[in-house]
Amino acid sequence: MKRNSGRFAKGIKLSTVIGLLSVFILLSSAGIGSLASYTNGRDALAAQTLRLNEYHAEELARIGSTAIETMQKSLQEAAAFAATADYTP
Repeated sequence: MKRNSGRFAKGIKLSTVIGLLSVFILLSSAGIGSLASYTNGRDALAAQTLRLNEYHAEELARIGSTAIETMQKSLQEAAAFAATADYTP
């Protein structure tokens, strides 16, 4: 190889290769970290949404059950009243 005042005349400098490799590693690490963070956040949000949906479904089932029981009791009381009422003019 020819030397030009102590430096290589042609080719890529080792410091350039190391610098580019460092930048590539840094960007790759940031990308992988961001992807992992996004995936974990998405999974956590999905799990939380499912838990909240389950809670609300249980509450709606309880409210619906209570409403049905109340209506049945009201119908029984109305039927008992109608059975004992005097309807003669």
